[in-house]
Amino acid sequence: MPVQNDILLQKAVNGDTIAFSELVKEHQNELFNFALSVSKGNHATASDILQEALVKAFLNIKKFNRQASFKTWLWTIIRREFINFVTRPKTRAAGVELDRDVPVESKQEEELAQQQRHTALRNLISTLNVTEQEIIILVDLEEQKYDTVAEILDISPSAVKSRLFRARKQLMRLVLENKKLFL
Repeated sequence: MPVQNDILLQKAVNGDTIAFSELVKEHQNELFNFALSVSKGNHATASDILQEALVKAFLNIKKFNRQASFKTWLWTIIRREFINFVTRPKTRAAGVELDRDVPVESKQEEELAQQQRHTALRNLISTLNVTEQEIIILVDLEEQKYDTVAEILDISPSAVKSRLFRARKQLMRLVLENKKLFL
């Protein structure tokens, strides 16, 4: 961690919200994109997950032990918040639908078709179990390196590869069963 970030981190540990914001700002787009991926493209849900995760991160920053990078630590918290969201009895009982219709502007048909395929893929990913979802999202959608994913999930890089293989196999089965969505 660069010296400037060490100083910001120490200020954040001491309760400085501005320093914490500066630390987060560096990774804000990636963090939101990750939250967006796990929430099937639903901006409101992604914002909620990210906001909850960042509040928890700030409240628990004294527990950050620097064994992982600050970014990895934040991703882990977002991941936990997503798992909390999808496993909440209230959310499941209410049948909360995570996706919304993709806004359609008067653009070319190909762009619309691509958006629909993208939404269909996100919907299929959301039907996988949470372990399969997170590995597909981190590796394939967020393009994180295996070592980073291993840190986030607290597993070995070989376990990442194994989980990814099984998750991709499941996703491919779903895609083939629903290939009409991708034509």
